[in-house]
Amino acid sequence: MTQGGRLILRDKGMLDTDQSFLQTCQRQAVSILDLPTAYWQQLIYAPENQNDWPKSVRLLIIGGEAASIQHVKYWQQTFAKNVQLFNTYGPTEATVVASSYRLTESAVHFPIGKPIPNTKIYILDAYHNPTPVGIPGELCIGGYGLARGYLNRPDSRKIHRNRIIRQNRTHLQNRRLSPLST
Repeated sequence: MTQGGRLILRDKGMLDTDQSFLQTCQRQAVSILDLPTAYWQQLIYAPENQNDWPKSVRLLIIGGEAASIQHVKYWQQTFAKNVQLFNTYGPTEATVVASSYRLTESAVHFPIGKPIPNTKIYILDAYHNPTPVGIPGELCIGGYGLARGYLNRPDSRKIHRNRIIRQNRTHLQNRRLSPLST
């Protein structure tokens, strides 16, 4: 928004129908859409939406659940001529998004992607040491976007899972990390 963009918040009527949503996006000249994956999948498969897809959209961000290869391939064949598609990953502890991955026609699986700026992602063993590439471990996210806890819920299981790890090792020193296993 510091570059001349603006944030458009949806109102109730905008989601009455798929067409009203898409028409509002076109009328408002929306250039970046950030949608839940399930809603995106619903939008692209409705036959009447193929002609109503907003021409102004240049970037589409989906997240909240895994996208299927079938939907991504359909998107690429039907809509993606001038629109980049990114899948994002971010558990609640990471305040919405921690990583992103550009989905292309050649993709056969969708990793969680690379960390967004000011975010680190580590795979750690039971002793909080980084694991070698290809070795399973616990996914931990660190950085400024990491939540510190949940307001008025000190006994929450989420708080326990969202514990802060401080290591004396140089590569992890003074970094906040959240283990994301359940």
